[in-house]
Amino acid sequence: MMTNSIPSSLQPSPISWQPSQYWESDGRWSSFALQIGSPAQIVRVLISTAGVATWVISNLGCPPDFPPYCSQYRGGLFNSDHSLTWNQKGFFSLALETNLHPADNATYGLETVALGFTNATGGPVLENQVVAALSGSQYVMGTFGLGQQPTSVSHFAGPHPSFLTTLYNKAMIPSLSWSYTAGAKYRLTGVFGSLTLGGYDATRFNPSNISFDLATDISRDLLVGLQSITSTESNNSTHLLLPSAHFTLIDSTVPEIYLPLEACQLFERVFGLVWNATYGMYLVDDPLHDILVTRSPSFIFKLGNSITDGPTVEVTLPYDSFDLSFQPEIDSTPVRYFPIQRAANESQLALGRTFLQEAYLTTDYERGNFSVSQCKFEEPIKPDIIPILSENAKFTTDSNPEIGTNSWNLLRELPDNFRAELPADPGLYELSHEARSTVSEGPISRIHAGMQPQTPLSLSRRQGVVMSIGGHLSTYSGLRTFRTEAAASEEQPASAQSLESYLSKSLPATPVSENPRESAFPTWARIARHQHEEPGLRPPPLRLPERLFQLRRGFF
Repeated sequence: MMTNSIPSSLQPSPISWQPSQYWESDGRWSSFALQIGSPAQIVRVLISTAGVATWVISNLGCPPDFPPYCSQYRGGLFNSDHSLTWNQKGFFSLALETNLHPADNATYGLETVALGFTNATGGPVLENQVVAALSGSQYVMGTFGLGQQPTSVSHFAGPHPSFLTTLYNKAMIPSLSWSYTAGAKYRLTGVFGSLTLGGYDATRFNPSNISFDLATDISRDLLVGLQSITSTESNNSTHLLLPSAHFTLIDSTVPEIYLPLEACQLFERVFGLVWNATYGMYLVDDPLHDILVTRSPSFIFKLGNSITDGPTVEVTLPYDSFDLSFQPEIDSTPVRYFPIQRAANESQLALGRTFLQEAYLTTDYERGNFSVSQCKFEEPIKPDIIPILSENAKFTTDSNPEIGTNSWNLLRELPDNFRAELPADPGLYELSHEARSTVSEGPISRIHAGMQPQTPLSLSRRQGVVMSIGGHLSTYSGLRTFRTEAAASEEQPASAQSLESYLSKSLPATPVSENPRESAFPTWARIARHQHEEPGLRPPPLRLPERLFQLRRGFF
């Protein structure tokens, strides 16, 4: 994980999604609130590090003969019939955790999704997000997928981007990254989970010295080499609990830790665990619970990029993190269980939410790596949110930084029909050799292909807007930046200030706006406002040396 220096006034901030303040489901898990549909329906979900879509429990998940508190137990229900924005696509397989159990089905659709209980206290509102409405009992609560991969089902018009990717494409977060820890009810007075999109909370972990490479299998990309599990007890006794090292997936979709059968049998012998075939779990009765509390074992997980050597990080879990309970039926008494599971094969090996109570996970999709660190629990808990910038997040402005800030702000606010045309001019759009070699291999190669000499270029709200003079090829906060080179001309403004003056000649005078951004940058605001009021009005062709354009990622 790495960050680059960039003016804070120009970068979008990470989104710190506040937890719901509830502890729930098959353990004591910290949930997060969502607003689904229009008008908004509030649901609470758990976090899935393996998922890409938003799963919610539909109103059919609590039939009339279920107890009245079923809705609360399942995190709230979503009724698509009560939403004006629900765009149903069909009934499909959830296609997640299929290595663990047969996939359940759900009703898929596109819907408006917002983070948090209210718009005032939550995060952004995104339309047309993939939502799966579950009615079965395989998952007690819904989940929110953190992955960057798109969802593709037969009734969608092509792959549909994930929530994280949409945030990035809209320049709402600084990078395709996130950080998460599940929370620990047993720590202090209860420490809720933490989720940051586009950054991390520096107060929640002790940094490690190892970076893990994302695996090439995008369905199992958070793969670590689990080299050993060691237990230590209050009497200083030590036990090795993993006979051999294995590659293991970190997956918060599931609560348990899935281990090879030989490892589970070592846990059985050392701690007196008994497998319950009826429930397929290690249940813990009161006498065994008392013994385990007295012994107070801690479990040390050693992780590396490989299963044999190289740098490693250790994450220690106290017995409290294994002291969980669940309800076999919605109206039954909670039963204690020890959250390890017998994996039938290598594909089932996983470190679930139990592990993430004490581990802090940061994933950076742009750099293809992630980190795992030991959580720290210190009072008072005051978040320190640090952005993770896009991989090539370098930016250069001229001597007036406000010009960059001006255009960055207006880029978010220009109406969809804003357009500015540049003339065909030999050499004006000829990229430098460095830029050309980079662009030809990148996601904007189609832009490069259309930028030949004598070819006019149109910039629209969905493509970008002139931002500043000078700069170099880079990626900045979801926007592609590149430099064009042209011969100097007396007709060309030499600075951003003269550009402002140049553009203003083509626009009629307008009253001072009440919008503070428009007041601070009147010419750009007038362009935006007049384009909205008079779609036919366009500024004159621009002829500028070393013009820096911002092209919005995701529309090409």
